Amino acid sequence: MGTESQEHPRDEELRRLVAEAAPQRRGDCPEAEDLVSLADGVLADEARRRVEDHLALCTPCTGIFAGLQRVDQLGLRAPGPEQAQGLLDRLAALVSFELPPSLAVAARGAAAVEVDEATDLYRQGMELYRGGQVEEAQEMLSRAHAAGESSAELLLYLGACSLHLGWPEEARGHLVAAVQAAPKLGELRWYLAQAELLLGSGDAALEQLKAAGKLPGPQKSESKKLATELKILLASESD
Repeated sequence: MGTESQEHPRDEELRRLVAEAAPQRRGDCPEAEDLVSLADGVLADEARRRVEDHLALCTPCTGIFAGLQRVDQLGLRAPGPEQAQGLLDRLAALVSFELPPSLAVAARGAAAVEVDEATDLYRQGMELYRGGQVEEAQEMLSRAHAAGESSAELLLYLGACSLHLGWPEEARGHLVAAVQAAPKLGELRWYLAQAELLLGSGDAALEQLKAAGKLPGPQKSESKKLATELKILLASESD
């Protein structure tokens, strides 16, 4: 696993759209950044009118702009003033550095009492995480996992580290395993829903929020609200 920053799903899709349209684009076509700014609603009036007039006559640029709108409705946009970001912000607040003690204890389950190498590495990793040393915690927890520690709590912490480090794909892998290990802990699914949203998997995120809303616990009411918001957001894509 490297520490390179991952390309944001919206940026990746923009690059693909521009590459596909490149053979048909003309010299007077607006820059891709202008199309992004138009989608974000931050283009100055004069520039906005110029780009909108161009879109009325240019099929390739219209295709790029329509593709941007599609991914925006699925919540793939980079941080900015859009609907999906509000949902992500709320999920991020729910899955803050301070993991709920009750969740951590429940996820621990029947963890071994004996202090072996894996357990010692695990405890060191948790302390590093709680101290805000996320990269160091991720390394220590990964070593604990490789040494045989496999509780849902460890997987939860590994997933949380990956989210904080901007690695949603890796986070999803850990959190899927955590949910499989402790399927009745609804709050675990908030973490997984955030990873799915960051990866552009709106439907998968919705399924996690729905499942969390059906499980008993403090997450039930908030999960239902978030699921309703995301369902409306996803439905707008087909309009």
